[in-house]
Amino acid sequence: MAIDPSEAPTNEPSHQDAVDACKELVKKIEQSLSAIKQTGQFHAEDGQDARAALAAVADCMGADASKFTLVFMGTRPSAVDVISLAQHVSKTVVQFTAWCAAVSIICPAFHREVEAAAEPVLTGMKCIVERVLELNLEREPEPALVGQVHKTVEAFKRFPATEAAAV
Repeated sequence: MAIDPSEAPTNEPSHQDAVDACKELVKKIEQSLSAIKQTGQFHAEDGQDARAALAAVADCMGADASKFTLVFMGTRPSAVDVISLAQHVSKTVVQFTAWCAAVSIICPAFHREVEAAAEPVLTGMKCIVERVLELNLEREPEPALVGQVHKTVEAFKRFPATEAAAV
């Protein structure tokens, strides 16, 4: 008995799978926003400068924000592209949160600085993903949303090098 090709299961992700991946990303960002307020959950690896690592991963957050525009390239992206982007950004969010926490434990002044700088980055990224969902994955988010993430990431480039500078 032959299988009708129209009834054969497909391994291709659906539009709903892409929507679900974006919704999971929003949840991950929300979890990260609450984790930023706590200290001592993550520790820097031996020999790594946590502030430099945080600045580097903050740059990645800005680049990832731009990818939400680039993935569309004037057309509706495939579900595979959206899922891949959501998974990539989710990993970056976890790294960003971990390095924020690692820097926050250095001293109370750093904790205040990190919290003040990280919240707008994560909130901006969340707004981008929510906007893409509102647009039903059919259009890129407005450039102003992406630009806002780039602007907030800049705070990590000016992050104090010493505890005394952070006070």
